[in-house]
Amino acid sequence: AARMKVAPELRAEAIQTATGPGLRVVCKLGPRSLHIGGEGPFVVFSPDGGMIATPETLFEGDDPQRRSFDGIKVWDLPSGQLLGQAECSYYSGGFALSPTALLMALSNKGKVRLWEPKTGKETLSFPGNAPLRFSPEGALLAARVKKQIVLWDIQGQQPVPVPAAGVPIAFLSAEELLLRDGERLSVWNVKNRQQTYTSPDGWTAIRSAFPSEAGGPVARDGSLIALRRGRSLAGLDAGDVAIWDIRSGRKVAEVSTVPRVSYVSSLPLSASSGLLAFQDPSKSQVIQLFDLSAGKLRRPLVTPSPTGAKMDFGRFNPGGTILAVQEMQESRRAVRLWDVETGVSLAYLHDQDNPVWSNDGRYLAMFGPGRFTTPGGSSSGNRIAVIVYEVATAPPTYQTSSPIKAVTFSSDGRRLAAQGNVWEVVERQGRRLHPTRITTADRGDFLASGGRLWA
Repeated sequence: AARMKVAPELRAEAIQTATGPGLRVVCKLGPRSLHIGGEGPFVVFSPDGGMIATPETLFEGDDPQRRSFDGIKVWDLPSGQLLGQAECSYYSGGFALSPTALLMALSNKGKVRLWEPKTGKETLSFPGNAPLRFSPEGALLAARVKKQIVLWDIQGQQPVPVPAAGVPIAFLSAEELLLRDGERLSVWNVKNRQQTYTSPDGWTAIRSAFPSEAGGPVARDGSLIALRRGRSLAGLDAGDVAIWDIRSGRKVAEVSTVPRVSYVSSLPLSASSGLLAFQDPSKSQVIQLFDLSAGKLRRPLVTPSPTGAKMDFGRFNPGGTILAVQEMQESRRAVRLWDVETGVSLAYLHDQDNPVWSNDGRYLAMFGPGRFTTPGGSSSGNRIAVIVYEVATAPPTYQTSSPIKAVTFSSDGRRLAAQGNVWEVVERQGRRLHPTRITTADRGDFLASGGRLWA
C-alpha cells in the first residue's frame, strides 16, 4: 500500500487536533425578543454552572396589547429547561446569583429584591440600585442608594452600616469590598469599616462610559486592576496603562501607549496567566499580549487570514489559557477563541457575540442564531438564541522564546524550568503551570540532564 507523506502542515494539524480543546453545543436558549448592544456581560452563570440567567423582554398575558417589561429568564444547565422569569434591570449588575444558594438579587426602579428562581418566591426587599454584588460566601449583598453604598446581611435580613460612598464593584473576600467613587478605586474592610486601599493620584479607573452601565465593571481580575495614566473620561483614551495589585498596593507592571478602547473588556486582563491583551492600533489582524511577569510584549495573536475585523472586546477563561474575542467588521460580529500560549486560533463562530465564561471555565455562552418552535408557530434569526457551549480543556501547553533543549524540575518538584522560563507546578483554575521568578540563590535547586546545574 502507498504510504502518505507526513508534511509539516499535516503534522501541525494533527498536533492541534490532539491537543486543542473540544467545543460542543450544550443547549440553545430562546427564542429571545430583546436586541441589546454593548459589552455587558448580559448573561450570568450561577457559581456552580447549574443555572444561567439571560436578559429578555417579558410579556404579561396573551393579549396583543399586553404589557411588556424588562427582565430575565433563568434556565437549568445542561438541560436548558426554563426555571422562571422575573422583572428587573437587564443591564450589567442589575441581577446577580448567590454563590451559595438558589437565590437571586434583582434590581428594578430603586428597589432590590431577593428571589428564588425555582419557586418564584420573594424573601426580602429593600431600597437600592444596581450594581448588585454578593460576598463570596453569600452572606452579604452590596448595592447603592444614590452615591452611598448599602450593605445587607442576607440571613439576618438587616442592613450593615458601612460609611463608604461610590459604586460596589466586587467583593475580594468575605470582608473586602472594592468600590469606585468617580475615577478612583478603593477597598473597604466592611467588618471594621475601614478603608484599606485607594488608587494612586494621577491614574484613572478604566470603566464603562455608557450611562446605562454606570454601575458596570472596571478593568480588573482578582486583586489586579488596570488604571490609565491621566484624567481621561473613564480611562478609555489612549495612554499608559498600569496594573496594580490592590491587596499589596504594589504596581505590578506598566504598559506604554496602549491605544484607545471602546469598552472595559477591550483590555482583557488575566491574573491567572499574568496577561493583558489589547488590539494593535495599526494592524487589524493583530492582538498584542503583554506579559506582566516579564514586563514586555510576547508573541501576538495573529488572525490566520486578514479580514479587516478587529477585537471589539474579549474575555479570558478563568485559567487564563483561552481568550474569547468578539470581532467586529462594520456591523458583522463573530467570536474567535485563541490559545494564548501557542497563538493558535481554536475556533471561529460567525454571527455570534457577547462571549461570557462560567466561573469554572466549563461553559461559554453567547448570543447567536437559532430556530425555535412555539405555540404560536416557529421563529428563527440571528441573535435569537443564547447558545451555551461546553469547552473541554486541552492538555496544558506553554510557550518559550526558543526551541526547548532540556526541561528540569526543582529538587522539591514544585517548579519546572526550560529555556530560561520557570513555572510553579500547581493546579489552579485549570492551569498546572504558573509563571514565576527565581533569584540567583534559587538556581542551585534545579538539575539539568546528566546532573548538571541549570543556569
